[in-house]
Amino acid sequence: MRFKKLLPAAGLILLFLFIWFMMRDRGRDKSASEGRLFPSFSVRDASKISISEGGVRKLVIVKKEKGWVVENLGGFPADGDRVMEGLFAADRLSDKMLISKNRAKMPLFGLEDTGVLVEISAGGAAGSAASFYAGKTGPDYGSSYARKKNDNAVYLVKGLLTDVFQADTFPWLRKKVFTGGRPDEISVNSGNLKFTMKFEGDTWYRLPDRQPLSADSANRLLAALTELGITDYFYSPTGGKYFNRVEMEAFVKAGERDRERIVVGENSGDSGCFAWYIGTEHVAVISRARIDDIKKRAEQLSKR
Repeated sequence: MRFKKLLPAAGLILLFLFIWFMMRDRGRDKSASEGRLFPSFSVRDASKISISEGGVRKLVIVKKEKGWVVENLGGFPADGDRVMEGLFAADRLSDKMLISKNRAKMPLFGLEDTGVLVEISAGGAAGSAASFYAGKTGPDYGSSYARKKNDNAVYLVKGLLTDVFQADTFPWLRKKVFTGGRPDEISVNSGNLKFTMKFEGDTWYRLPDRQPLSADSANRLLAALTELGITDYFYSPTGGKYFNRVEMEAFVKAGERDRERIVVGENSGDSGCFAWYIGTEHVAVISRARIDDIKKRAEQLSKR
């Protein structure tokens, strides 16, 4: 009997706990969105970033199946880390510190209509856009002024927005020739040098004779290729025809779908080497010393 009498009380306690947990979670969700300049913005849903300056759109970055690309450069691969830095900076913008609503003071904060305008949109996700002006550095040199597009409210926010959202194209471009996962097949061709190695199990093999290679030597060649950096870029409608002489061809494969192939060449009157992404109009400037090192390592492995 006593047990039966306790059942209603236990039921009330459980109901109370359920309501308490629900209210706590709602409070957390509310507190997480309170104070954000764009409460419905989602980094995950973002699909396009546009940056304008002086009323002119200078940079457009869009999300594709294989990653972010610079649309105004014909789809040149963007630096994924830099893009995510920008998206998280937009997500962190706060409306907690209102500075001014005086339209006449916008130039004082670097927030006039001809300033740096950042527009982030999402693929079909209503309400997840973020459009704002990135202004001057704040008084503590660790903050910036910002305002929503079509709004006069000026806020002091954390971070240096003009450093993150630069209108120049180069800071947004990827900084390495090859990206993607760890390669399992590499080819380097230069003149009489025809070298290919493939990773199977836990060993690199030279092809086509399937000669096992030293792990240290093979990994050094792998690192030399995957760490090959871009120092500059340019757009060439003629692609690889820009070169007077082809220096090297390189092919990197990671899995069945992730494949990248470049032609490295030079042009008289220019210093350094140039990497052309085959089938595109993108030419990247790279270090000649790095190319010479890659060829040397590939040649050593081809003779072992």
